[in-house]
Amino acid sequence: MRKIFSFVLFFVISIAFSAAELVSSQKFGYTIDLPEGFVMVDGSEDESMFQFSSEIVPVTVLLVTSSSQKSKNPAEEFLKSNLKKLGATLKGSRIDTVSWRRRKASVASFVFQNQVFSEEQQGISACVQLSSANSFVNMIVFTPKKNFYQNECFVSSIIDSLSVDLGSFKEPGIITQQKYFSDPLDKKSRVNVDIEIAGQKISTSIGNKDVLANQSVIDREFNVFKVYAMSGDEPVRKFAVPAWQRFYRMIARDALYRMKIPAFDISAALQDVAFEKDPANTDAAIAQMLLNWVQSFEYKRESQDVSKADFNNIPSVMQNLGSDCDSRSMLVAVILKNLGVDSCFFVSSEYSHALVGAVLDGKQGFSFPIDGKQYLLGDTTVKGLTFGTIAAEQADISKWVEVEFPF
Repeated sequence: MRKIFSFVLFFVISIAFSAAELVSSQKFGYTIDLPEGFVMVDGSEDESMFQFSSEIVPVTVLLVTSSSQKSKNPAEEFLKSNLKKLGATLKGSRIDTVSWRRRKASVASFVFQNQVFSEEQQGISACVQLSSANSFVNMIVFTPKKNFYQNECFVSSIIDSLSVDLGSFKEPGIITQQKYFSDPLDKKSRVNVDIEIAGQKISTSIGNKDVLANQSVIDREFNVFKVYAMSGDEPVRKFAVPAWQRFYRMIARDALYRMKIPAFDISAALQDVAFEKDPANTDAAIAQMLLNWVQSFEYKRESQDVSKADFNNIPSVMQNLGSDCDSRSMLVAVILKNLGVDSCFFVSSEYSHALVGAVLDGKQGFSFPIDGKQYLLGDTTVKGLTFGTIAAEQADISKWVEVEFPF
């Protein structure tokens, strides 16, 4: 593939999001959530090709878009065509077909060496149809082959960050779906879970791969995050906070999907109780019941090994199999988000704590302002506290970092 690209991309926009950035194409309607330190180095005037490189790790991202050609599997054909132009050969000689966002995506591992990248490269390529008719995007992400093992977390994370519509912000990425696919409509692939909230016994279910899938995202994203957090290089460490936000954001995206069915079952079971508690604001009543529910969980640190994430997977947290303040806050936030309540959560290294936030109209208390909205804060670890009540010694909002959802 020829050296790309030679034009300034006015059509690619970086959307300020918390302290990090989402990069979107207005023309094709996709978004990528790149790790910190990636910069766009080139692009084509018609938006058909972009190139990003990292200032932190030797990872390159190529994004290639095109209208489909007539074939039985246009995503696979487009992927193969682009890898051929790059001079790449398939590693393992197989292209996998993945069901993602109700469409077929193609995924392949590859290696190559050419005049532009004289050192042998290894990577992963994924191609999927976009929402715009007959358009496809092919992500080609690679690193020097000698570094692939240590940088694979970046490669997979970048491909998993692709969103092609609003719904894909609430679903696992392509790589995670490839490894841990299960059909939520197939009862045989579901595991029954019984929980109790506000005295109501609730029967729900999770996918039989949900625990492993969400934990794999946690482990992978922590390996990305610690490149920034544990670096002795100050220019790299300056990215630690936005990298921390992205760490949680990528986990939350996967967890939102895992909690869709539990959120529905919880809402259905609590509606009558919520109406009795607060007929004018049942969302606020359900939010408070969720907060009180997780306040009763057993407090358990997942890991005190600094090389591993001290964060339990969300399906396990829902089952009270061990949790900390940040995992409980994420659990409540993703359930509320699935119920249509504007929610997020907040973390603080200064206080070594996390809080959940929710927009609960008509309710008063301690809140955090974001973009004109007031997020009432809830402490998931102190029994009996209500939304809007936190410890006085933790009330300095400058010490808190927000983790928002990009939708």
